[in-house]
Amino acid sequence: MKTSHTFTILFWINKSRIISGQAELFARITVNGKRTNIGLKRKINIRNWDNKAKKAIGNCAKAREINNHIN
Repeated sequence: MKTSHTFTILFWINKSRIISGQAELFARITVNGKRTNIGLKRKINIRNWDNKAKKAIGNCAKAREINNHIN
C-alpha cells in the first residue's frame, strides 16, 4: 500500500496588523492538510516584502537578516 505525505512551508506578512508601515512575518506550516501559523517575531516594512518570492527585497542589513532567518 502506497501512502503519500505532504509538507509545505509558506512565509507571509499579516497585512491586517500593519502598524506604522510595518507588518509581522509569519510562517505557515502545512502537513497532510493540517496547518498552523507561527509568528517569527520579526517585523518588515511592507514595501520591502516581495509576495511572489516570499522574501525581503533589497541588500540592506535588515533585508539580509530576514532572508537569512527565513533560509
